[in-house]
Amino acid sequence: GSDISPQRIESILKNEKYVAHAFVVGNAFGDLTTIIGIEKLPFIPILEDLDLEKNCTIENLAKSQKVNKIVIDAVENTNKKLSHTEQIKNFFISTVEFNHASGHLTASQKLRRDWLLEKYAEEIDAMNKR
Repeated sequence: GSDISPQRIESILKNEKYVAHAFVVGNAFGDLTTIIGIEKLPFIPILEDLDLEKNCTIENLAKSQKVNKIVIDAVENTNKKLSHTEQIKNFFISTVEFNHASGHLTASQKLRRDWLLEKYAEEIDAMNKR
């Protein structure tokens, strides 16, 4: 198989306006799944269109069907820039903001990969079964 750089894919995906963080994981079949971290700031101007309150949480955003559609568009847009083997097959939007306090990131704002694999093991497993 070809060597895939998750960091390269994550970096391209993070260029999308509504994606703050991305954690790409491959499975035994070579399919890539991604845990996506969002932040509230880019959504503030469109909260009304999303039928969400101004005081909504990351969890409210993550569970919104309309936000899910926005993230699908971001993933599809990213996939157009990637080779077939690098394309993201499934994703899960984290209900918790990726930051140092939440444990998702190191003090230098890098992804804590081993911790993320453990924290999202169920979600990753479920995505790999789709």
